[in-house]
Amino acid sequence: MADLTVTGSQVVPATASLRQMLSAAATAIGDVVYESSTGVATKGDNSTAAKAAAKGLAVSAADAASQPIVVQTGGNITLGAGAAPVQGTVYAVSANSGKICPLTDVGSGKYVTILGVGAASNVLKMHIHASGVAVP
Repeated sequence: MADLTVTGSQVVPATASLRQMLSAAATAIGDVVYESSTGVATKGDNSTAAKAAAKGLAVSAADAASQPIVVQTGGNITLGAGAAPVQGTVYAVSANSGKICPLTDVGSGKYVTILGVGAASNVLKMHIHASGVAVP
């Protein structure tokens, strides 16, 4: 499988836990973000334990660094028809910056952070678990 294709205009938070953060750079709605050592929201990937330690998904956008964004940290989030998370599939932080992939796509040497499980109607049931563990 491939990374989910999230279209920002189709992202709808529901039963959400939301947090406001400052962006480190331009950030799109639907991007996976982690909190950098300087405390700003940065697009995550699974190349290191720190970058894979996602805080959530951006539900607002920033055009540049130091702009505020809202990040959903848990609960259900509609990702839309373009993303179409498959019901029952576990999703994780991708090797690609800011992206979401099926857990089965996390390759050797990459760090595992589970973002949630696909639910009905294009919804990701978020429950983030940053394991800090790399695939052998």
